[in-house]
Amino acid sequence: MMIVLDVLFFGVLLEIAYVDYKTRYIYDLHLIAALLVAVVRLFFADGDWIDALGGAAMGFALGYLMYKLAYLYYKEEAFGFGDVLLLGVLGFYYGLLGFLSCFCITYLILGVLIILPVVFRPSLLQLSVPMAPVYVGGALIYK
Repeated sequence: MMIVLDVLFFGVLLEIAYVDYKTRYIYDLHLIAALLVAVVRLFFADGDWIDALGGAAMGFALGYLMYKLAYLYYKEEAFGFGDVLLLGVLGFYYGLLGFLSCFCITYLILGVLIILPVVFRPSLLQLSVPMAPVYVGGALIYK
């Protein structure tokens, strides 16, 4: 049962990543679907609800901090609120420590992948990148 729920959860995440890549938008319906699958999984796994809620709070807080800092720096929405909510959903799924590990691994891999191209082409710093595929890729690698 857990494997089916995990596959369903990551299926929804892949849909979120694809839609964000194509449209630069994360739909609330997809986020709600992912959260519902995570809740059902936690219920059947007899999981730690406090840890899941702590992870969701941490994911949302980190996402909201990046959202606000990006807005202050770019003077426009550079980091979407859908990304904030996606981090909250990932935090709920992984729990507090799991989310922090996933988040760090994701940004470590992202940093390594970005350093070389930017060194050779500094103009890439101005490139706009949808973040959902990055977060979903990191979540798949972490899982």
